[in-house]
Amino acid sequence: MQNKSAVLLFTIALALATLYILSFNVVANRFEAQADEQGRFIADSLLQEGAITEAEFDSVATAEAREFLRDSANKEIYPVFGHTYKKVKENELNLGLDLQGGMSVTLEVSIPDLIVALSDYSQNEKFLNAIAQAREMQKSDNRDYVSLFEEAWSDQKAGDDVLWRLFNNMENKDLFPAESTDEEIIEILRREAETAITNTENIIRKRIDQFGVAQPNVQKMQFSGRILVELPGVDDRERVRTQLKSTANLEFWETFNNDEVFQQLSAANDAIAQSLYPEVFEEDAAEAADDDAEDADAENAQNDDLEEALEDTLDMEEAEADTTEEMSEEERRKRAPLFALMQPQLQQKSPVVGYALVTDTSDFNELMARPEALEALGPNLHLMWEAKPQANVAALYAIRDDSGKGKSKLDGRNIVDAQVGYDQIGDVVVNMTMDAEGTTAWARMTEEAAADGQRPIAVVLDNMVYSAPSVRTAITNGRSEISLGSGRSAEQKFEEANDLASLLKAGSLPAPARIVDEVSIGPELGQENINAGLMSFAIALFVILVYMIFYYKGAGLISDIALLANLFFLIGALASLGAALTLPGIAGIVLTIGMAVDANVLIYERIREEMRNGKGMQLAIKEGYAKAYSAIIDANLTTLFTAIVLYSFGSGPIRGFATTLIIGIFTSLFSAIVLTRLIFFSRMEGKKSLSFYTNMTKDWFTNMSIDFIGKRRIFYIVSGIVVVGGIASLATKSLDYGIEFTGGTTFDVSFVEPIDVQAVREYTAEAFTEDGQRGNPKVQTKESDAQLRIMTNFMKSSDDPAVDEKINEALKSALAKTGVDYTIDRYNKVDSTISDDFRRGASYATVFSLLVIFLYLVFRFRKWQFGLGALIAMAHDVIIVLSLFSIFYGILPFTMEIDQAFIAAILTVIGYSINDTVVVFDRIREYLGLYGKKHDAKSIVNDAINSTLGRTVNTSLSTFVVLLTIFILGGDNIKGFVFALMVGVVVGTYSSIFIATPAVLDLSKNLTGVQEREKKEPAAEQA
Repeated sequence: MQNKSAVLLFTIALALATLYILSFNVVANRFEAQADEQGRFIADSLLQEGAITEAEFDSVATAEAREFLRDSANKEIYPVFGHTYKKVKENELNLGLDLQGGMSVTLEVSIPDLIVALSDYSQNEKFLNAIAQAREMQKSDNRDYVSLFEEAWSDQKAGDDVLWRLFNNMENKDLFPAESTDEEIIEILRREAETAITNTENIIRKRIDQFGVAQPNVQKMQFSGRILVELPGVDDRERVRTQLKSTANLEFWETFNNDEVFQQLSAANDAIAQSLYPEVFEEDAAEAADDDAEDADAENAQNDDLEEALEDTLDMEEAEADTTEEMSEEERRKRAPLFALMQPQLQQKSPVVGYALVTDTSDFNELMARPEALEALGPNLHLMWEAKPQANVAALYAIRDDSGKGKSKLDGRNIVDAQVGYDQIGDVVVNMTMDAEGTTAWARMTEEAAADGQRPIAVVLDNMVYSAPSVRTAITNGRSEISLGSGRSAEQKFEEANDLASLLKAGSLPAPARIVDEVSIGPELGQENINAGLMSFAIALFVILVYMIFYYKGAGLISDIALLANLFFLIGALASLGAALTLPGIAGIVLTIGMAVDANVLIYERIREEMRNGKGMQLAIKEGYAKAYSAIIDANLTTLFTAIVLYSFGSGPIRGFATTLIIGIFTSLFSAIVLTRLIFFSRMEGKKSLSFYTNMTKDWFTNMSIDFIGKRRIFYIVSGIVVVGGIASLATKSLDYGIEFTGGTTFDVSFVEPIDVQAVREYTAEAFTEDGQRGNPKVQTKESDAQLRIMTNFMKSSDDPAVDEKINEALKSALAKTGVDYTIDRYNKVDSTISDDFRRGASYATVFSLLVIFLYLVFRFRKWQFGLGALIAMAHDVIIVLSLFSIFYGILPFTMEIDQAFIAAILTVIGYSINDTVVVFDRIREYLGLYGKKHDAKSIVNDAINSTLGRTVNTSLSTFVVLLTIFILGGDNIKGFVFALMVGVVVGTYSSIFIATPAVLDLSKNLTGVQEREKKEPAAEQA
């Protein structure tokens, strides 16, 4: 073997580098064990002192351990090299969220809101129509929003309408120069949008620092402009969600007193009633108008008269009617839609205009967003809810907007510092310090408020009022504070204050961001996945190692050594690249085992052929490697193309699977080709024996002469029947599309005991009622009746900023009726806008994979028939897998959802199918060169299939056994994914023999150049 020493040195260096990379995990685990001991020691001390209870012991110990690790971030813990704990954690092998629990959130920055803000909230009708049109286009078009807005504006504008007039305002006149062309303005908007997304990414990075997450991941997603945030190990979903999507837009607003705005509220109420229920409003409109006019005069005189006016407005009693019967609830709601939801506050002068149940605030907001309500309020009055409701009742504040455009006189841009502190009576507050500009504006605002009867100033964050203290005197030192109200423990208020201070210090987002995709996995489920994954992996590996020794004897032992080295290098490469090991990633490792086995089988079968042809051991090994290279390279390249496409279009765990597959291809090639050859030649130089078979397996799959081609039409018919039946099922029953493709929410719930599934279905259907329509959730059992998966479209398309909270509250109320304790193992919410992108991405990935492989095969084999034959076989395989998922979903006892994991399986099936097919094609190409002038095409193709049958059976069987092991032991969450791969292995093997190869023959008029001659020879003989 040439360059043996160089190869040996390289292998040793690679092994040492891999050991060094993996050592970070060992060091980190050892130090974290010390932290756990420290946490338990502190918790035990507190327990002995009576400071905590036994029920609080574990949570306190965990919190103390995390605090210890945070404080030790810069402590040197790696001997000799002196790496800090932070450095060690950055370089260890990451576990994905599905293996350790945590949250994955995809944020979408609202570019429409950014553009509206840059226009200084222009009310130009054509501009607003273009914004709305572009929003609508965004639902079905994956171009960036600025491009969609450009197209929409072109449709809306007319005559001399130009964009620069909309954006060249007082604040942005330098950014948007006068007389700029529309194209120049669009380009500026595109830059501002990109800057906003980048700034949002940076701000999000600062915000998540406070969670103490060891290996957070924040990155912009290519092309979409979205931001992916992965937080392993976090378990407080509500806190994280609030921190991520909060705009942190701090504003200071002047207020109205309630008696100053009651007429506007009453007018808004009447306008809404007239718009929604004109038939009711018209019955007594004239009389009510007279009464309202009289009562309005009285309102300006005394507050007592305000109560009387309110009573008339609400029509609480029909005093002037002949009957004394009270109105029904429905009549009151129709006559006073606003006041049926919000009880006005008129007893004392304050900026609080009323109170409402928290559950009614969303309906109230929808009514107030109606055009007639906004017109009645006018541009100077805004209504905002308090941030911290008490006893499930929220106060509504009247905010005064002198600008008429929603712009406060002072905002968070002027805050230079925010710290947690305490007020004069010991309550937790957030103390803020302003810059010089803010200090001046604050002094002016407070001076005016103090002079105006000590009028309150509202401190508002993200349109929620945190406090509205009365101003007794001007504040000139540039300091202010935010109080957090009452009703919570000191510990809760301190955490909230700390979160709020962190938000303010990190800065406000340049535009609102909303969560379009969220996955939360509990630590218990993560540990279950680890146990199931490792168990299935270990058993699968053991089966493969034993089988290789059984079939190839000594050579099988060498391939086992190479296989273990392959895994060693693969895991080291994952760690060095900072990739996360996910549950699909473990499946990718197992698939890599199959690929490595395939390469060894190809080489060994070639060596056995050469030995049967009478060649000596050394020459047989040399020839075997040389003749196997072509098939190995072609097979791995086609799989590599598929994996790259999968990585490009996938996300989250699917990218982890693709990453593992890509790395595994290279490590498999190195171990199967280089390492095994190094060992073989070392043994031959040492005069040591080598064997490639046992007495039992010596003659397996030799001298095979099955007439596959002669029976091809039978298999065409069989496949045709299956495909037609599958298409019929797809057309009638369709597929079980998961929420990733439809949008919606999924909960995986574990109960402490078996539960009545039908009862849960009824409770959730009632809880998920929307717009008067009962919900239609899908409730499926998982491994038992104590484990359920609940899927719902409830509030799927809602723009309510509190949509996540309302969905969770609805589920909580439904499950409470069961009376059985439960935990939510997994939560997944997908917005309808991103689900469209998932569908498009899946389609593009599948089509692009097929196209790339077709083109490669045409290039590699120089005949389009090979490319088309493979394409037919791959399409055949995909249709059959889809058909089986259509036929059996709802029948088989595991989930068969069509989601991103399924698309990953489909692409893997494509890769495996073509891998198998290419091996046969490669042998056909070889035989055409050797026997093309001597034998007819059917004989050559049959011989090629028969000669590769040993490799086909060995590889397919070993891969199927590995997948079957994972299917049985790998847990419910991965069963559908592995089932698709199992079907793909069987169907892919079948199609490479009975579809792809015969198709090449039938598509070729003259594959060898001797077919025409052989047709003429029998005719000549007869003559």
